[in-house]
This record gives sequence, C-alpha cells and structure tokens, in this order.
Amino acid sequence: MKWLLLLTGLFCQGAYPGGDYWTRASFVEKIVLLTEWPQPGLGNASKEFVIKILGKDEFTRSLEKYYSNHKILNRTVVILPIRSIDEAGNCQALYFPKAWDNSSREAMIQTVRKGILTLGNTPGFGLKGVMINFIDKGNGVGFEINRKSMQNAGFKISSQLLRAGKTLN
Repeated sequence: MKWLLLLTGLFCQGAYPGGDYWTRASFVEKIVLLTEWPQPGLGNASKEFVIKILGKDEFTRSLEKYYSNHKILNRTVVILPIRSIDEAGNCQALYFPKAWDNSSREAMIQTVRKGILTLGNTPGFGLKGVMINFIDKGNGVGFEINRKSMQNAGFKISSQLLRAGKTLN
C-alpha cells in the first residue's frame, strides 16, 4: 500500500524527472495498477502480460529492456512485435509507434472492441483515439488520457490517474 501512495505522489507532480523512454516504460505498470480492466482483458490464464507493438522505435527498445527485469501485476511481461492490427488479439496492451499510419481510425475501433489498452508516444495520437499517449512535459514526461476511448473499451480510470494525466475528453 505504501508504494501505491508513493506512485500516486509521483503522478501528481505533473512533470517527471528523467523524461526519457525508460521513465515512460515504467509508467505502463503504474497506469495498469490505477486502471480497472474490463473482462476478459486481464483474464488470460497464461500468467503473462502481453504488450504487442506495431513496429519498432526508441520506446519499443526501452519497453523490452525495462520489462526484462520487471513484472506487471506479478505477471511476466512479454513484448511482441506485430505487422498489422489484425495480429493484435490475445494481448492486454497495444503500442502504436511514431511510424504507425495514424490515418487509420479502424485500427483504434478494433482495439476498443477487444478491450485492449492502447499506448502511444506521438503528439496528436491521444486525439486520434490512443487511450494513453506519452508526451514531453517541461523537463520530464507526462501523459494524455483519452477518457472516451478508455470508457468505450470498458476500462474504469482511477481518480489518481485522471489527476496525474491530461484528460482529453
């Protein structure tokens, strides 16, 4: 319980020191802990937390490195690259890198139907439907929350998470 209060305190500061990809990778776990997941979102029996990635970028490498030594909800984190949105099934989170063709709203609609948490790291992605979009904030890192996309997918967002991020809608 003490560590959850500490994490909440870090979120409430607004900007985060060390605004790098490593920090962003660590935020994924904190966001998961402060979000109530729809069923069957976390219901897989494999004891893995799967993050699928459409392509690769700097953040992808940080996710792989960070989660080689960290777990989410006591689950081993598996990072899997995919080539198309059609391969996005059977995961808890889907990351859209900068190189993703963000003109395709159909990709967002498909993930919402599956109860998959979507993550981005590019200005404007939050407004295009990505649920959690990491942003540079002063001398650190922040994130945008697309509340409508999260609610449409069945996620319930804690008040701590809403206070920590920038809510878009």
